[in-house]
Amino acid sequence: MLRYICLSLFALLLLTACGGSGGSDLDKLTVVEQTPNIDATVATAVAATRTANKESSADDKIQQKLEDVAKLDTGPINSEVGPITTEVGNDLAEFLHQTIPKSCQQCNLAGADLAGADLSMANLMGADLAGADLRGAILDDANLSGANLSNANLRFAYLEYANLNGAILTEAYLYNAKLTGADLENANLTRANLTGANLTRARLAGANLSNADLTGADLTTGVNLTEANLTGANLTGADLENANLTRANLTGANLTNATLDGVTGADFTGALNVPEKYLKD
Repeated sequence: MLRYICLSLFALLLLTACGGSGGSDLDKLTVVEQTPNIDATVATAVAATRTANKESSADDKIQQKLEDVAKLDTGPINSEVGPITTEVGNDLAEFLHQTIPKSCQQCNLAGADLAGADLSMANLMGADLAGADLRGAILDDANLSGANLSNANLRFAYLEYANLNGAILTEAYLYNAKLTGADLENANLTRANLTGANLTRARLAGANLSNADLTGADLTTGVNLTEANLTGANLTGADLENANLTRANLTGANLTNATLDGVTGADFTGALNVPEKYLKD
């Protein structure tokens, strides 16, 4: 019995000392977890602490993004994007009171002010977000499939690995938006402003990017643009290294100073200002 009590006290002391110097908290928790005959209460405390550490790590990443957004001069919406609706959707109040991840499928959030909001993993499938202010909003892993984001202001927004399959983004303002790994298959991005946007590993098969502004956009790391409509798109200075452009329509697309190394399946017939080294003999 004395040995059992000593071991339990030793384990509790280790937990108390986790905040001190000499090794990471996780290392100390591992020592406690491997102690023979450990008290069940101590084991529960270890598990709870580990769970808290993981949640804290995820929260820290979100907090860092929020802090980064706060430092940015997101500025007013570009005048070319069109007017922003002042009417806030009827579902906005209920949506904002929800805990994360929020859900508002096919609801009306047209013109809503969601600038800088943490909407990570939100389910907004089929929602009406036309003209919404989403500057600097965090929409990582969100479901926006079929959503209406026409004229929405997504300047500096985080949309990493978001599902935008079939979404309407006509004339949306996506200046410097982070769209790494996003699913934009069959999305309508007609006249969208994607200047400086990060679209690495994005899926854009069948997307309509006609007359979109992709100046300086990053479309590297195997971006899939199979059968995409890029007619009249501005790709000045865009990086399309290793992009898949099989059956993509580049008629009238401006490729001035674009990087096209490793591009596959491209037909530059009708494209403008194609760098000479990429032209076939």
